[in-house]
Amino acid sequence: MRELNRERDAAADLPRLLQRDDLESLGPEQTRVTLTYDWSKVPAEIRENIPFPAFPVSHLDNSLANLGKLATVRA
Repeated sequence: MRELNRERDAAADLPRLLQRDDLESLGPEQTRVTLTYDWSKVPAEIRENIPFPAFPVSHLDNSLANLGKLATVRA
């Protein structure tokens, strides 16, 4: 299994959160991707006011498409 970590701003005024992608090869042309976010650096009083899921499904689709492009370029 391969792990990719990316720090990003949740919003300009929030502490950084960690996005983690775990990539597990299922075969020569298939990969299982598990995407998680670490919100531990975001104070509870801010997290309580963020609706979850915090990102629309389109964000997940875009993230997977970006990972696919990166994998294709490096293959």
